[in-house]
Amino acid sequence: MFFEEIIRDEYNDFFDDQPITPRILKDIESLDEFYNKLKTIEENHFDKLKPDLAATLYCLERYFLKLQKYILQFKNNQLTMIGSIVITDFQKFYNIISSLIYDEIGKSGSKLYMHSGTKWERVKKKYEEKLWSNSNLYGLMYANDNSKHPKYEVLYYLNKALLDGVNEIDMEHNEHIEKVQKILNRESNYN
Repeated sequence: MFFEEIIRDEYNDFFDDQPITPRILKDIESLDEFYNKLKTIEENHFDKLKPDLAATLYCLERYFLKLQKYILQFKNNQLTMIGSIVITDFQKFYNIISSLIYDEIGKSGSKLYMHSGTKWERVKKKYEEKLWSNSNLYGLMYANDNSKHPKYEVLYYLNKALLDGVNEIDMEHNEHIEKVQKILNRESNYN
């Protein structure tokens, strides 16, 4: 039964030419639904979370607010392309949250935690830098044409292509996609 469900699922990728993208970016409604679930967790359980996990969820919530704001300027048929760019951000959040949860499994006791004060601000800043400042979404939103790092250079031109209306089906003959290809070719020659 399990494998039949996987095979029937239209969003699974079995080496076809469709981009791998998070399900929550198949449409705006899916993203809103996920964000609402995240808010419910925060509202009901935030004070029971250790500072590291709470800070990560805080950053995840802020990340999704930024993502929602960012994608409002695009059409629904561009969401899968955006999803294929930011999927590594999701993986970073997942890995950190999973690791923090696994560290807590099996530990007994229950505490309430204060999520205020200088220690909280320090922990929050640590995860903001780790998860937001290095994210692809941050690069899409804030990279500029003076970016020296190839990752941010690529993200700048991908953002420009998205603003031109490019989606995963219609990428040919876009000057920004051509620049991305040149950057990637240049970088692959260095390696």
